[in-house]
Amino acid sequence: FPSHDSVFKILKSGKSVQPLLRMGIFKSEDCDIPAEIFKSPKSVIAAFVRSAFDAEGTVDTSDGRCRLTTGMVSLKFIEGIQQMLAMFGIQSNLRRDIIHHNKDGRTRLPMHYLSISNKYHVKKFMEEIGFFSAKKNLAAKAALSKMDFNGKRGNGSTKNIQKITSITPIGEDDVYDIST
Repeated sequence: FPSHDSVFKILKSGKSVQPLLRMGIFKSEDCDIPAEIFKSPKSVIAAFVRSAFDAEGTVDTSDGRCRLTTGMVSLKFIEGIQQMLAMFGIQSNLRRDIIHHNKDGRTRLPMHYLSISNKYHVKKFMEEIGFFSAKKNLAAKAALSKMDFNGKRGNGSTKNIQKITSITPIGEDDVYDIST
């Protein structure tokens, strides 16, 4: 796995995903996102997410919809990408442990997929993150241009309701609510 410094320098340049692909950053089942990326300016975080969606992502425009999906073998990595999307207010859905088979029938490592399918969140992704790939940018923008954003269905709310599956105590600390 490449050093965190080299990953950070490539992302800060904002030029291309190709050096990260050559390093194999998106291929390892053990890879994790460097903590420095989470602490970085939004432009660096956007470049990291853009790289993940460019390297292993698809733009599905079937059925008049637009779904952005990326898949990885590392669950920690894909969960980190989901956290980064949330930093931009972009809701995504995670599918874990999807088993695929090679053409010869052998089982491959489980894949984990992250999808953005709500048109408002796809639009926000394109405005704040986008793709390096001109082909993916054009496909997503073309699909979005055909969508109605004035209807009542799918109002663009960022309210995300999810089922809590478990709660694990980690200690106690003071909490301050600064919302108004």
